[in-house]
Amino acid sequence: MLSPTPRDNRRLAAIVSVDVVGYSRLMGLDESGTLARLKLHRRELIDGSIAKHSGRIVKTTGDGLLLEFSSVVDAVNCAVDIQRGMAERNAGVPSEHKIQFRVGINVGDVIVDDDDIFGDGVNIAVRIEGLAEPGKICVSKVVRDHVHDKLPYVFEDIGAQEVKNIALPVEVFRLDPADSDGSTRRLGRWWNRIRPSHWRRAGVGVLSIVGAGALFWVLPWLQVSSPIRIPPAMSVAVLPFAAQSENSADQKVADDVTRAMTENLERLARYATVAPYGVASRYKNTPLVAQQAGAQLNVRYLVAGDVRHSGEDVLVDAKLIDASDARQVWSDQLRIARHDVAGDMGRVVAKLNARARSALASAEMRRVAGPLPPDASPLEMALHAAANQFKGQDRVQGLRVARELYDAALRIDSHLLFALVNRAEGVGQELGLNPRSDRDRLVREMDEYSARAVHQDDKDPRAWTVRARALAWQHRWDASLEATANVEKLDPARVETFAHRAQVLINLGEPERALTKLDEMKKLDLPDAEWASWTMFLRCRAFLALGRYNDAIASCERSIAAGENWWMVYCYLVAAYAQKGDTARAAAERVKLEAYVPGFSIADFNAIKLSDKQLYQAQTERHLYAGLRKAGVPER
Repeated sequence: MLSPTPRDNRRLAAIVSVDVVGYSRLMGLDESGTLARLKLHRRELIDGSIAKHSGRIVKTTGDGLLLEFSSVVDAVNCAVDIQRGMAERNAGVPSEHKIQFRVGINVGDVIVDDDDIFGDGVNIAVRIEGLAEPGKICVSKVVRDHVHDKLPYVFEDIGAQEVKNIALPVEVFRLDPADSDGSTRRLGRWWNRIRPSHWRRAGVGVLSIVGAGALFWVLPWLQVSSPIRIPPAMSVAVLPFAAQSENSADQKVADDVTRAMTENLERLARYATVAPYGVASRYKNTPLVAQQAGAQLNVRYLVAGDVRHSGEDVLVDAKLIDASDARQVWSDQLRIARHDVAGDMGRVVAKLNARARSALASAEMRRVAGPLPPDASPLEMALHAAANQFKGQDRVQGLRVARELYDAALRIDSHLLFALVNRAEGVGQELGLNPRSDRDRLVREMDEYSARAVHQDDKDPRAWTVRARALAWQHRWDASLEATANVEKLDPARVETFAHRAQVLINLGEPERALTKLDEMKKLDLPDAEWASWTMFLRCRAFLALGRYNDAIASCERSIAAGENWWMVYCYLVAAYAQKGDTARAAAERVKLEAYVPGFSIADFNAIKLSDKQLYQAQTERHLYAGLRKAGVPER
């Protein structure tokens, strides 16, 4: 006879899942400091709140907690207390170092095993926690239904959500502790208690008049209006892409594109605030009202689009919309081959996403290009500096003015990644634009700020890109190429990777390999004319080092036509024309060169110290300096 299967030990419980936002990034920035601050928050806020509301800690992980309560009301009150307490404790803390939590709450049947709990009730709490924004709470419908008439909180319906390993969609509601005041609800309860259900009709009439007069004066003080939220700079949401057919396969492609673009922006748009996929997904199959969606998601920009078939391929149309006025600020199209549809969608949409990131940054810089308001955030100050640094005739002076604004932003928020990266990048640009600058000082500054940027966020491709350039200016070639390899790991489609490797190879005296690397760039979509002009200039340098003067001239001319107007490109043109024997054109280009650097000499070029490699120096002497001498450029 078979023994009866032992029954599970079950009970109904309110489960709270708490997760630290960006835990890996915080640990990467300051491991010991992050752990110390987490322990302090536990000791001074979290543990006390749990005990106060009769909860217990089921388990802790490195980046979160699982809590159990016998009362749903206690569970919600505890979560609100913790989130409000963290908001107060984060006041004045630089944004990059704030410790914030996401919280998910569910009520369900759980299996008890010693002190641990299992089951769908737990799984749902964990999954909907991932839908919460930093500092916010998401709850299941059953939680909302239990407490909505017992607690003075506002629950916002974000719709049915499909969560991993749960068969049916879960109805989810958002609770923002900062917006939950309860004054209006308390007024309603007070009115219910004093409503004149048993008074005589005459008395009711009199009291109604008196009450109306009293409420006329009292309501303005009792009513609570939600504060107008100002979306943060560089904030964006990817709304669900629409499939133009009702075919389930097409619907899946649209969902995959939406998810991939969101994840790519979260991973690579390091300065942006990106709405979570689960939050933005509630707009699926909903007509787009840009201002409403932007306000509800608290973002400045929306990415939207659709997916459709074109022969054997799939076309993805994407656009970036300014949520404040529904104005389209960018659009593009991606063609996906049929055999790529079932592949890695993140890799497939990488090019489109790179363009979207560039469009987002450009749109924000246009927005803040005018006079800065007195309440501008540090990020807006840095965006303003980036937008205006090259607007004047004197590009070097523009860089110096921008540098002062980056420094001002960093005095407010010393960890602001955008300012650190652009501060370092601006120094590198001044090194190139002004051959008579204080090279050693600028190289030290670029080293300092690029190192701080990488330390701040070692997952940012731009931080590693500017770090690679800083190391090249120090002639630390292997370290520079290693930094470039980090860029490639983080963002394989990034054009800077190929361009920087080509530049390093030229400075090492290997122009043939540089040209091969530049040829590899043809498989990439250059994001804008600036990169096209820069890569043509690198080709000009490589061709001149090989003595291919006609090719050098053609490349430099194309670089100028694409916008690369600065002293060095004219320097190479002067030398190439002179080496070819075209003295008239060499003289004409020399006039343009000296418009940028009056009295230019070979010593000016030598002072920037592009390389310490003998092979490079021999090529430079034979082709560049010899050409400059033929054109009459003095030694000093």
